[in-house]
Amino acid sequence: MKKELVALGFEEKEADIYLACIANERSTPTELAQKTKLKRATVYFYLEKLRGKGLITSEVRGARRYASATSLKPALTQLLQSKKENIDREKDILRSLLSKLGSVRPKNGSSSRVYVLEGEEGARFAVQKILEKKQNVYWLGSFETLLGVLSERNLHRLLTVPRLKQGTISYAMTDKRILKYPQFSNVIGNKRLYRFLEKDFDTPGVLGLFGDTICLLAKDGGKIRVVLIEDQLMHDTVKFLFTHMWAHA
Repeated sequence: MKKELVALGFEEKEADIYLACIANERSTPTELAQKTKLKRATVYFYLEKLRGKGLITSEVRGARRYASATSLKPALTQLLQSKKENIDREKDILRSLLSKLGSVRPKNGSSSRVYVLEGEEGARFAVQKILEKKQNVYWLGSFETLLGVLSERNLHRLLTVPRLKQGTISYAMTDKRILKYPQFSNVIGNKRLYRFLEKDFDTPGVLGLFGDTICLLAKDGGKIRVVLIEDQLMHDTVKFLFTHMWAHA
């Protein structure tokens, strides 16, 4: 059954946890971690993902939280319907984007702004720009690169805490090495969402999208380079590609 779930788009660990939920009427995250031999942080992450798909429910009894699989056939039928709706939605987005691209005309002068920076201060400048835009942020690549520049503690303090106060959401397509960082391995009430790449992203760089801005941060040995491009059309074009990849991850 795991093979079929993976074919439906489940990650292997996600399928393991779901099958463990099906095998028992209800289970605690600790019991699921023991049965699947996965870390509790990983179990919590995938339980939240499964709950978002409507495949499990959670309840609190006493001081313990339990996860239970919902009725199998209706849940999987709804999942397939959701995938179909996502495909239809992507088609609508593509039509809309093509229409907008056809109607865009250059304004007088350049409407783009480019920043080229280096070092930790460049990364801090990018973080400040994210907060100034006050919009959702989308990441693609090695999020661990950004953590390596600013450190887990600093990035949480400088970006996560103020971003949560703003109420924005962080979407990241990255590798599973992020799960080893306690402050970045959970979804924080659906304010931080992940799609994992099949292989580790070995290139030391990460792409960020927010507001009207594209941000690229790369680390070459001890040298840190940060490039920001403020251009709505460029941003929207790259974000469309990100949205497509996210829906099929």
